Amino acid sequence: MIDDGCDPDDPPYPECPGHFGPDITARIADNSLWVVWQQEEAGSGADAGNIYYAASNDIGATWPVKNVVTNDTGKQHWPRIATNGATLYTIWESERDDDGNIVIARYNPDTDGAWSAPIAASDDTTGAEQSQPALTVDSSGNLYAVWTDERTNSSGDIYFSRWLSGTTWADGAWSAAVQLSHADADWGVEP
Repeated sequence: MIDDGCDPDDPPYPECPGHFGPDITARIADNSLWVVWQQEEAGSGADAGNIYYAASNDIGATWPVKNVVTNDTGKQHWPRIATNGATLYTIWESERDDDGNIVIARYNPDTDGAWSAPIAASDDTTGAEQSQPALTVDSSGNLYAVWTDERTNSSGDIYFSRWLSGTTWADGAWSAAVQLSHADADWGVEP
């Protein structure tokens, strides 16, 4: 169990964090389990959402590792996690600068002290919302992402982008986003 130290049934009935949208992956390098989720912090005026992770090295019997992937300003939500061998990748919607962009961070617990700073996976510059990402990684370490995107349709379309293993890990390194849903469709959500 992951203990955030808050018991909503214990007087004086504190406001406790809310936990949403978990995702899980198995890290093949050491057979560990990794979970990510959005956590809305407690208290009025608190941050509307950060991305947390937990790890288990005993097939889920205990979860001794719990920490933050990002606590950037603005709401951070819809996290998804994937791995290829040793490196973990978490993608999510960040409302740091506007209605929402798709960003991603990576982490190899064998060599890194923390998750990388998030980089953009979406190339949209209009300020329109991108949300609900999904992520996969192939055996070569290439990453593929899809998400709902409102840049040309306020009801949303499905977009795709990729990052090729061995290329620079930085903003602008992902391929140009490609619209996958048909332009004549009324909407495209929840890829």
